[in-house]
Order: sequence, then C-alpha cells, then structure tokens
Amino acid sequence: MDTDSEKVEIDIADGGVVATFGDKTVFLLPPTDTAVVRNIQLVKDYLVVVRWERLATVLYTFSTVDWSKAPSITRFMPARPLVVRISTDGLSMTIEDPVTEPNNFDIDFENMPDEITIPSPLHIVEIPTPSGGLYIQIATPRDLIPSSTERFGQILVTAYAGFGICLPMGFNQHVRSWLDASGSWAQVFARGGGELGHRWHLSGTGPGSLAGAEDILSAVEILRSKTICNKVLCYGFSHGGTQLLRAFLLRPEYFTRLVFWSPVVETCEPRNTWPEPWYLEYGNPKDPAQREAMRLACPTHMLRHMHDEMSHSLAKHSVLFLSSADDDRVSPNQIANFSLELSHFADVKFQQAKLAGHAGLNGNEEATAQHCLLWKFLCG
Repeated sequence: MDTDSEKVEIDIADGGVVATFGDKTVFLLPPTDTAVVRNIQLVKDYLVVVRWERLATVLYTFSTVDWSKAPSITRFMPARPLVVRISTDGLSMTIEDPVTEPNNFDIDFENMPDEITIPSPLHIVEIPTPSGGLYIQIATPRDLIPSSTERFGQILVTAYAGFGICLPMGFNQHVRSWLDASGSWAQVFARGGGELGHRWHLSGTGPGSLAGAEDILSAVEILRSKTICNKVLCYGFSHGGTQLLRAFLLRPEYFTRLVFWSPVVETCEPRNTWPEPWYLEYGNPKDPAQREAMRLACPTHMLRHMHDEMSHSLAKHSVLFLSSADDDRVSPNQIANFSLELSHFADVKFQQAKLAGHAGLNGNEEATAQHCLLWKFLCG
C-alpha cells in the first residue's frame, strides 16, 4: 500500500504495521504474537487500521499528513472480535458480529471516541486446557434474558482452526434465530486459526494437526459441564469441517448432531494437485517424516481404525455432509465415499450440489439452498 503524500509504503508484518519512508522503516504498530490486522485502508488523509489484540477489537487512526502524530485509538466494548467496515469515502462505519445486526456510525476521524459500545449477548471466555488457555466466544439463553432460569439442553459449536484464517463473521440471522429459540452457541478459537496471531496458527499445522480437534474437545467438555447441556451439535465449513470431524471421530460420545460442509477427509494420499498452502497446513504426504502425523490426523484413516466399541457408539448420531460437484479444492468423490463408509455406523445424509462451489462460495441459489438445509438439519 502506497500513500500519495510522501510515497510512504505500508506493509503488515507479524501482527504489526510497518511504514517505509525512503530508506527509513518504522513500526506504526509493533509486531506481536497475539494480534492480527483485520482491516487496513487509506481514507482521505488517514490510514485506518483495525486490529484484534487477544480478540479485542481496536481501531487505530493515523494522520498521513503528519506521521509523527500519535494515532487516535478507539476500543470496541465489550472486548471481542467484531467485523468493522469503513466506507471508501470515510464517512461511515459498520460494525457487526454473528448475532448482532449491523450498527452504523458516522465517522469524524479528527474526533474519534476512545471507546464505542456495541451491545451483544456474545462474550469471550477463557478456559483452561492441557495445552494452556483457550478462548471461546459464547452466548446462552441467559445472556439474552438474564432473569431466565431455564435449564437449556443444547449448545451449537463451530470452529475453523486452519490456514491462519480468522473465523468470526458478520451477522448471521440463523445464529440469532438459534439463540432466540433458547439454544446456546459457541465459537472455539482453536489452535490452527489466525485469530490469535501467526504462532497460534502454526501450533495447529503439520505435526500439530490434531491440536485444533483437541481444543474443540476441551471446549466441549467445559461447555457440557458448565452449561448443563445434554446435547452438543456442531457445524463446520471446509477446514473447520475437517477439524470438527476429527474431534467427532476422537470422541463421538460428546456429540449428537453434526454438519460438515466440504471437509477435507483424506490427507494421507499423495496428490500432485495440492496447492502449496496445503503442504504448509497439513504436511507433505510425500515426506516419510511427516506421514505419521498426517495419518493420525486423517479423517479417513481415523474412521477405518476406530475401535469396535467406539464405532458402535456412532449409531446414536445424525450427520449431514454437504459438497458440490464443481468444488475445486476438496474432492466431492472423497466426501461421498467417506459419507458412505460412515453410514455403516451412523445415520448419515449426503447432499451434493452441482454448482454451489467449495462450501457454498459461489453464493448462488444452490449454495443458498445448501445453507438452508444445514440449518434445517441442525434445528430438526
């Protein structure tokens, strides 16, 4: 990114923001292992940066007219991951989370407030796990109605935990409807994702490929014990589906109903078509030194080598797999074959679209239909 005033070059590095003035390079925001830059753009005479710092959303506004001037800092409260969008003309800002409809604000970059409050039932909880602290974003019926004494019986869990991707997304009416119907909902920020910085992502790759699934199981254990729920449902897209599938195959008794949309189910088979990021994420299947970790984390291998008593426990579960014939990332045939194998033990449904794209990325009618099917299945 270049600015026009002084030909300043702006880059993102290790959770920080770097400015280069000719031969001089300075950090506008210092690098850190626990932060990730979510949004950076030039608007009028300002450089605007949105960064998650241990999942707290912070907005920095730098003057491109006077780089020596300290930035204004706006924190969003309560502290949690938010989607922050700023209009290209810099006149308005939209803020949302998965359960809160978009909030629109007028912007005055010269007089940005120190704090902006965004009401939402979502909150961040840190739980202890064998590998250290783990963050969960959660909402329960009591968060919607504090005076409620209802003992809620089900919780819906989702996660991504891969490719350094930050999971939190914008408003989703289905999630809000789930909460309004007295269900609980939780996002697990498991190792492998990008919500807590580059190191957090690396800890869930290659030899650590099962770390994300282990974090999901730790979270589910806590949720089952603390929220008095007897049903755990889950859904995951793409790599998130893979992580949840691994967790399910490790401890099927933890779950009741599950949806996997375009998960990777085969990570041991050498494939010349794998893009480079896959080697970085899963390991190199042609490298004997990496094959053992990949084998242990491969859903197909895990299913075929389950102990008899564990495979029998799968009979209590309802599972939906979604894929699309035009998926250019994950083989729909592999998902179909995996679904068939799992159907020998569990109640499995498989639905394949023709042109929905990978995990519905095409955004067409077929993708919308699959998205609706996902939520209908979970609520059924």
